[in-house]
Amino acid sequence: MELCIISVACCLFVVILAAVKLYELSIKRPFVSNVKLDGKTVIVTGANTGLGFWTALDLASRGARVILACRNLQKAEDARKKILKELQSNCDVIVRHLDLSSMKSVRQFVRETFEQESRLDILINNAAVSGIPKTITEEGLEYSYATNYIGPFHLTNLLLGVTTSCVHPGLAATDIFRSLRIANIVGPLISLFFKTAKDGAQTTIYCALSEEMQDAKGEYMSDSQVYDKTVWINKDAYDEGLCKKLWETTEAILESIES
Repeated sequence: MELCIISVACCLFVVILAAVKLYELSIKRPFVSNVKLDGKTVIVTGANTGLGFWTALDLASRGARVILACRNLQKAEDARKKILKELQSNCDVIVRHLDLSSMKSVRQFVRETFEQESRLDILINNAAVSGIPKTITEEGLEYSYATNYIGPFHLTNLLLGVTTSCVHPGLAATDIFRSLRIANIVGPLISLFFKTAKDGAQTTIYCALSEEMQDAKGEYMSDSQVYDKTVWINKDAYDEGLCKKLWETTEAILESIES
């Protein structure tokens, strides 16, 4: 029994040390910029909470017209009110419905955007889910796969984005973990050792505002390498044949849904 207790204690000690180390590595200074976005329009998906909320708040504070594109309209409206209260100004923040698991919803959102907006300067594909039980949507797609990949792919192509970068925010305490079965257990550890959602949003804000990123194409940015871009990427990502096949397969999936 004593040996067992010692072993568990050692394991916990190692886990705590590892968590502390990860926390130390995840702490980065916030991106500081005086860039103003007056007259520009920004879409942030999943902007009602976590990284998306703090990204939307920052861009709104710079004068941008910010569209909170969210599945839950009530939570999105609550977030809008919170942003207005936080900034204590008459900033231009609106809410629009967007369910990325539904390609029908994506197309409707794009139609509304073209009808109601004269311009679009920045699209931030932030929304994502994790730990969701396997569920098939009405369009025959697995829910998480549709939300995290097919939906953002479809949205971006319909809006015809030009400059694209991929962001890895690092270990941040956000609501993305809420669907995990062990969320109640790991929640306190996540809050203790992970960075805040506000800190996690800094890489996204950097990509949206930094002059260095204005002409970037296909960059993969991680918060641990925000300023030098030397981020490790799986070699398969450079396989042009594989990338072409993935693109064509995704388009075929979307065509089958629309047909």
